[in-house]
Amino acid sequence: MRAIVRHLILAAVALGIALSSSRAQAPDPLAEASGDPMALSRAVRSLGDDEVLGRLGAETHAARGLAITAAPFLDAPERALAILAEIAGGDDPDEAPAASRAAWTIASGLSVLDLDRREWEVEPTLASAEAYQRLSDDASARADIRLLAASTAEVVLALVPAPE
Repeated sequence: MRAIVRHLILAAVALGIALSSSRAQAPDPLAEASGDPMALSRAVRSLGDDEVLGRLGAETHAARGLAITAAPFLDAPERALAILAEIAGGDDPDEAPAASRAAWTIASGLSVLDLDRREWEVEPTLASAEAYQRLSDDASARADIRLLAASTAEVVLALVPAPE
């Protein structure tokens, strides 16, 4: 009887180890979806906005790069604009232009109706537009990034209601 109990305990421990190692090795949904917009949209939806936004601040280049690509697929993509402005203003030759393209994609897809439906906060969005305006005025930034930053700022500012 003790031998059977011992074997059952060992089997349970082995199963627990196997399950935890399979979870640790689970593939990243964003990496698997890379290049396929529909799969990327599903991956972002499964991870959630907060997870993708958190990855924008990740220390690893790969995680941040995937999150930059995924940002336009967020349920509330305007939340990524401030973080993307910071990345676009950085000196990484891959991430800066990717972030400026993602920001432009987000800005050009925003509508006042969608923003109102999500009960968006004007102040952070306005601050993002100002960050893009500063980037567009930065003579040290690449010309393509400056152009996209200026366009992003213009579109976002057009969405902000005029003061009463």
